[in-house]
Amino acid sequence: MEKLKKTVSEIHLYENKIESLIKVVIWIISWIGGILVLLGDENKEVLGSAYFIYMLSLLMEFVPKIYDKTQFWSKFLHTLLCFIMSIVCLLSVSILFGVSLPDFGYTLMSVLTIIVIAYMSIDSFILWLEPANNLANIENSNSDNNLENEELEFSERLLKGNLGNIDKGAGSNE
Repeated sequence: MEKLKKTVSEIHLYENKIESLIKVVIWIISWIGGILVLLGDENKEVLGSAYFIYMLSLLMEFVPKIYDKTQFWSKFLHTLLCFIMSIVCLLSVSILFGVSLPDFGYTLMSVLTIIVIAYMSIDSFILWLEPANNLANIENSNSDNNLENEELEFSERLLKGNLGNIDKGAGSNE
């Protein structure tokens, strides 16, 4: 059961709920403003350029995370998502080099991009539905509190001039 929980938690594209929500909304707005607006444009190089920049940005976001995955299914799904992005990226590069794609090519790029956005949105939604791992959060907050208390104590002692006497050396525990 523990292995299943680890696999499910590792499948997510982002670990933080707020980060996931913000980034998915930014990716959707970028798609609407950068690609959806250009779909009816006659200049296909502009559309290819928009797809290329969008997919390259997504690849730069998600490819480095593949190496952090340890579970098979999470690594597989993450690699599959990046593979879909790279297909769109290659098609857009071919447009930029002057290859004229049939209408099916543009439809394929659009559908694959929508699949990527849908996967990111569903993943973010599922992440928000999962309960937080309170035990890990409590342990992390306790260690953070200890560090903050030590830093606060040091700052107070520093401001009061109570750090100790240099002439006494390290023998006094101040």
